[in-house]
Amino acid sequence: MEWFGKDVVGIAALRSDNEMHVLILVDGIREISITARTEIWRKFYEALRTSHLFSSYVEEFGTAPRIVGILLSPEEVDYHIPWVVHLLLQGTVLLDPKGILKKAREVLKGVKTFQHRNGAVVVMGDLSKGEVVDL
Repeated sequence: MEWFGKDVVGIAALRSDNEMHVLILVDGIREISITARTEIWRKFYEALRTSHLFSSYVEEFGTAPRIVGILLSPEEVDYHIPWVVHLLLQGTVLLDPKGILKKAREVLKGVKTFQHRNGAVVVMGDLSKGEVVDL
């Protein structure tokens, strides 16, 4: 994580059978487009590929790990993107010095997520047909 420096203010991860999902919160990234963030993530992943840990994984399992990542600003966590909600509720917080991810998890109390076929389902609450709610 030294690549991002002190701008990283949170990391959470969720491991499934065949891949790892990683959320990295970076101060000041809000103004950067999603396309540019994808390029930043790709550079991070390429740097990771040269690490001893990555090589050890490939040696042990015979294939590179599938890692899916997203870079968000701390403010964007509050948008409740379903993928992020699922990761926060089912995953593990690895770094949270400012308590941003802890607070986000507390806000999501009562929200349920579960795996369904090839994806995750996020249940934001019990709704009646046609009911409108603010999220």
